[in-house]
Amino acid sequence: MLAAPGAAQAQSAADKSQPLPPITVEAAKPAKSKAKKKAPAPAPLEAVAEPESSAELPVDQVTVKGPLGKGADVTITQGELARTQPQNIQDLYSRETAVTAGGTTQSSTKVYVHGIEETMLNVQIDGARQAQRNGFHHNGNNVIDPSMLKGVAVDAGVSSADAGPNALGGAIRYTTKDVSDLLKEGQKLGGFAELSYDTNANVFKKSGAAYGKSNGFEILGYASGSDGDAYEDGRGNIVAATDVDLVNYLGKLAYESADGHRFSASAEHISDEGLRPFRTNLSVLHPGFGPAFAISERDTYTFQYSTTRPTAWYDPEVSFYYNDSQLERRRPAGVCGVAAASFGCTAYGTVDIESIGGKVQNTFVVGPGKLTAGVDFYRDETTTVHPSNMHVNFAGRFGETLTNFGAYVQYRFEPIEHLRVSTGLRADANRLEAADGSDLDTSGVSPNIALEYDLTRQITAKASYGYSFGGIPLYEAMLLRPNNPSAYAPGLDPQNSESYKAGLQFSESGLLIEASYFNTRIQDPVCPSCAVVVNDDDIETRGVDVSARYSWRSGTIGANYIHAVTEYGDGPLTTTSWYYGTPIGDQLKIYGHYEFANTGLAVGFLSQIVFDYDDLEFVPGPGGPYGVLEGYDVHNIYAQWVPNFAQSLTLRADVLNLFDTYYIDRANAFGGTLVPIANQGRTFLLSGKVEF
Repeated sequence: MLAAPGAAQAQSAADKSQPLPPITVEAAKPAKSKAKKKAPAPAPLEAVAEPESSAELPVDQVTVKGPLGKGADVTITQGELARTQPQNIQDLYSRETAVTAGGTTQSSTKVYVHGIEETMLNVQIDGARQAQRNGFHHNGNNVIDPSMLKGVAVDAGVSSADAGPNALGGAIRYTTKDVSDLLKEGQKLGGFAELSYDTNANVFKKSGAAYGKSNGFEILGYASGSDGDAYEDGRGNIVAATDVDLVNYLGKLAYESADGHRFSASAEHISDEGLRPFRTNLSVLHPGFGPAFAISERDTYTFQYSTTRPTAWYDPEVSFYYNDSQLERRRPAGVCGVAAASFGCTAYGTVDIESIGGKVQNTFVVGPGKLTAGVDFYRDETTTVHPSNMHVNFAGRFGETLTNFGAYVQYRFEPIEHLRVSTGLRADANRLEAADGSDLDTSGVSPNIALEYDLTRQITAKASYGYSFGGIPLYEAMLLRPNNPSAYAPGLDPQNSESYKAGLQFSESGLLIEASYFNTRIQDPVCPSCAVVVNDDDIETRGVDVSARYSWRSGTIGANYIHAVTEYGDGPLTTTSWYYGTPIGDQLKIYGHYEFANTGLAVGFLSQIVFDYDDLEFVPGPGGPYGVLEGYDVHNIYAQWVPNFAQSLTLRADVLNLFDTYYIDRANAFGGTLVPIANQGRTFLLSGKVEF
């Protein structure tokens, strides 16, 4: 067991952030219910950080491009993804401490930013906003295969107005690869085939893609499939109902005219199916309810228009999307028949959450900066069907609809040398057509401001503040049933949040160090599963992030650390604070990567150290106190080889959980009499990829 750091360490934390450059404005050349009202407030400066492929740059060095583009508190670049080769969402965030992911299967994975669950964030996949309620609180929120990701950007707490609506705890933007990200220089056509094998659970993953461009047209097709058995934990126990059956298809089509008008469309399907625990993220909760066959699916379609040759007055971004997330949990024979009124029976049925939305915006060069102005909308519709051969307490078809219209402006500028400012405002009108037959209309504004000032050539001070209107969200879909919810309380307030962050950054000769304090308070959160829907107690996360990274020509080494206090009302958030968040405590991640010159060989490591968390030791939980959440340390190593004589071939070997540690991930549900699902034991992951 690991003891928590001392008070001095408790003032540290880690998250990855890139400094913003001085702004150069230049027109592009063609080529519990209660009424609490808080004063609004302002979101952070953003800069797009993209990896360079030139050998002149260190392995992990990035360049910040553009005047003031969109950036984030945490960025995972294409270069980092190529080095770490994440197999799932947990792997994707494995270096991060500001962002954590918990879950033992794809369908149970949840992502948390500073301990706030992603259902409180604006989450987008290729610009398609994901509905902020999943189908079932024991399931994950978004099934994602990282294999084709180009990058991830996370706003931790404060978000800009153009980041989208309802960003109570921040925003996450996933972007998949385009043809230009895959073709090598001089290529018109290309493709790859890849095979990997996980020795722990005998998981084979097969994937391949073909892509090309000609006369302004681009086309891409990708498919992958993973099949495997239940895995073993660090004690050699087979963890039942964790078998793998995952498929993913992605297609993209684009056209760019000679004068820079770019039109693109994409379609993605991903599904995870198999026997899953009755409560997907718990081993045992209700004795007598065994595993259920479940299917989690997502279909996402997008259309986008932009220009690659903007002018001072014409730099548009137009996008529309359709997103459909489905969860089917099949009732085993002889379980929850017409005479069974147990509450647990509500977990069987089918949930469908459909979303349509879009935005139209333009960016103008105005004075010493750039002004982005636009409008957006979304419509989420949930449909829940519990089988007709169930008890009358459950059987039937139910649904809700949520609609939002927003308008926003965001101005990024440099009023004086060394000072960069980003400030904006968005206004939203929100309507919930609720399950009890009522229509709930709310509206609000979300201002933000962020500042960066270069104190010296190496040291930059940063501060940001934001207020976010969250409206009244959808009810949890799987729990919709006759007379549930029975009513939405009169005078129900829209949920909202206030966030601020301040810190210092030091950058010199490949060394980047950053420390910051963060605080996010979500006020009047709307209870997602109460029989009578009311405003719940406030949720707060606060603490410090510290990160350090040193890069040189052949490699990089770095560390991220977080100390976070997560609270709900007058007490701590627990591991079962569904939809709200999870305890984080103290966590440290240390990583490194080294490339041997002229050999094509690279090696790396990752150490994840999570300290004991005793804030829940005496907090009442299911069947007893939650107790102390035990710390753990898990270590991974890898080697990757691209032979000089066959540079289209990549061979890789990872050893995950090197010392076969038995542990329960901090972001998993456990405590009291809950029987948690332990994480995977030692795994040898072998892979090979051929490009053509």
